[in-house]
Amino acid sequence: MRIAHIMIYEKFIKGYIQFVEEHFDISDHTFYIIGKEQTAYNLNGLPNVVKISSYSSLFRLLGGLLFSKKIILHGLWHPGINRLLLMQPWLIEKCYWMMWGGDFYYYDLEPAYKKKLIRKIRHFVGFVKGDYEFIKNKYGAEGMFHESILYPVAFCDGYAVKNNKTENIVRILVGNSADPSNNHLAIFNKLSEYKNESIEIIVPLSYGNKEYANEVINAGRMIFGDKLRPLNDFMPLHEYETLLNSIDIGIFNHGRQQGLGNIIKLLSYGKKVYLRNDISTWDFFTDMGVTLCNIEVVDLTPIDPEVAETNAKLVGSYFTKENYIKQLASLFKQ
Repeated sequence: MRIAHIMIYEKFIKGYIQFVEEHFDISDHTFYIIGKEQTAYNLNGLPNVVKISSYSSLFRLLGGLLFSKKIILHGLWHPGINRLLLMQPWLIEKCYWMMWGGDFYYYDLEPAYKKKLIRKIRHFVGFVKGDYEFIKNKYGAEGMFHESILYPVAFCDGYAVKNNKTENIVRILVGNSADPSNNHLAIFNKLSEYKNESIEIIVPLSYGNKEYANEVINAGRMIFGDKLRPLNDFMPLHEYETLLNSIDIGIFNHGRQQGLGNIIKLLSYGKKVYLRNDISTWDFFTDMGVTLCNIEVVDLTPIDPEVAETNAKLVGSYFTKENYIKQLASLFKQ
């Protein structure tokens, strides 16, 4: 059985390929990486990776798709690939779409050909079923939902509440990237009443729009001064997890499912997390039994220890390596 993966250069991709190599027969998989190579995501040395960066290399991609038994779409990001699939409808029958969020939530901005492709896809992969319901309702799509954690970055290492804090500072994480969808400034306004308190505002900005990142930094400095700590550079995963472990409060002002890796880690560490209550992420976690805070009212009170423990156990028992292996095995064998 040959499975063709269509991917773009992204921070999750390297870990995914390494995980498949470690736990499955890698000879069954070919990973087609679309777009101009980005050295920040260093994919050199990984097995069965084919880089598609020119029109001539598209022929190799098309051949691989024709002879594959299954095609896994890691997001619907590339216009050329979306058009290619529409021109070869027999390929769509083999497609399993791993839904990311940003590749479908902005319905009014999506071109007609992409909406048509989404309606034709018959297999949808994700763990937030609300995203699948959104696609059915908004795009008129039909098909089967396959529950699966998308990438190994979401794993939790146990249930226990963790805390590596040493200072008497309330450390607040705001957003997950330098994307305007984080709505940073609205959160800064909510937090401005605490600007004279012992706080630190940590803002991940290494990923996304650099011009917007500068706007966020300038606005944050105006309010919080040197209490604002922008993260402008990528951090190794273990360092970033250590940082998350020191956070007291995570605030995510996205109007859609986004930032799940950060949210999952914070909840598994027993941290207080604020979200909007009108998005699929809120429904997913509250249906699981997790207690979240509504972003409408933000304060610095610590999370109740029993709530922290319960949240950590619920999230930690779902986002495990064992569960992910089981889900991927089912997906690959469908």
